[in-house]
Amino acid sequence: SGRRLLGEATQIIDAVAHLQHSAQELRGEPTGNLKLGTVLEPSVLRVGDLLLRARDRYPQIEIELNQVMSSEGLARLRGGTLDASFYFGDPPESDLACIPLRDIVYRVAMPAAWAGELLDASWETIAVRPWIVAPEPSTHRRLVMALFHEPAPQPERIIEADNESVINNLVESGVGISLVRDEIVSHSVGTDHSVIWPGSQVTTKLWLVYATDRETDPLVAALVESSDPWLKACG
Repeated sequence: SGRRLLGEATQIIDAVAHLQHSAQELRGEPTGNLKLGTVLEPSVLRVGDLLLRARDRYPQIEIELNQVMSSEGLARLRGGTLDASFYFGDPPESDLACIPLRDIVYRVAMPAAWAGELLDASWETIAVRPWIVAPEPSTHRRLVMALFHEPAPQPERIIEADNESVINNLVESGVGISLVRDEIVSHSVGTDHSVIWPGSQVTTKLWLVYATDRETDPLVAALVESSDPWLKACG
């Protein structure tokens, strides 16, 4: 019985939300809860600055932060469980609007204890060592595996880790090699826990993303309007 009623209940909920948004537009004061996906540390994204401006400009909007992987953020935008999300990687498909923020640089990092053997080694030698990657279908995994185009050898062993701090810790601990974001690996190198292999680096783009069919949604429009000076600061 519940499954039979689910479709009708969803339509009613969507209609109520649409009516609420229409009333908000008429008042000029958007009200509601906006779910925003975050993919890196809040300090890197300058999320505090964004939330402060949004709160001052639109005090009736509550912004809820959800930590996600980039690919998960896109899936949840399409599924309607996020209103907007940060994302890094190639531009998403046209059903999602994206605002470019800044470049993100990743470097090939290895344990400091391996430096004597591998710092000046060839890619073929580096490639066959154990590599630490994020799970499918993450952007981090795609960036790592793009390094292994033919005829490059594949990694001898792949170890999965689900966030950047764990990946970096595993590199520092001598578990394997990985792509590590420049800000993180620079600190690790400074404390003599890891070294950067000089033969390669990867640059990708950080975006703020939302569904194109929600551009006129008062909550999304308020977020985009609030983000304008913050975006300039990020760039």
